[in-house]
Amino acid sequence: MKKFILLFIFQLTIVFPGMGQSVAIYDNNTNIELAHQSIYALKIQSAESLLQTEERANPKNGYIVFNRFYAEVIDLVISNSPDTYKKVSPKLDEYIDRIEKLPRDAPDYKMLLGEAKVYSGMLNVKYGSKLSGMLECLKGYKLLESNGKQYPEFEF
Repeated sequence: MKKFILLFIFQLTIVFPGMGQSVAIYDNNTNIELAHQSIYALKIQSAESLLQTEERANPKNGYIVFNRFYAEVIDLVISNSPDTYKKVSPKLDEYIDRIEKLPRDAPDYKMLLGEAKVYSGMLNVKYGSKLSGMLECLKGYKLLESNGKQYPEFEF
């Protein structure tokens, strides 16, 4: 019986080669750090190239989604265009939905989601409903505050 189980597991690893390997869901590695710096330096194409490289190596890395969200936020703040906000707003919501679907068992989850909600709320205050924007900022702040209490040693 043991031989059958071992043979079955071996065959599964051949059919599904990624099975059993841990995939980094939150990996703030060099590609991610450089992409974030590039976004901050307004080198969006360079950042996207780094994120694509990271996506090929680690497609489930939650920092990829966050940095793409962040690039859109920076672009909206600089463009100062309500029309652009109306076009991009659904995309921002999609990024937040994708972050919300990430595993919740790491301090990175609440940090990424909290920051995304604060940024989204600030944009909503600027371009949309001030009340719903403030509420979104508050939700983000509460996530970040809760994360700090739950993971006091976590530093980004």
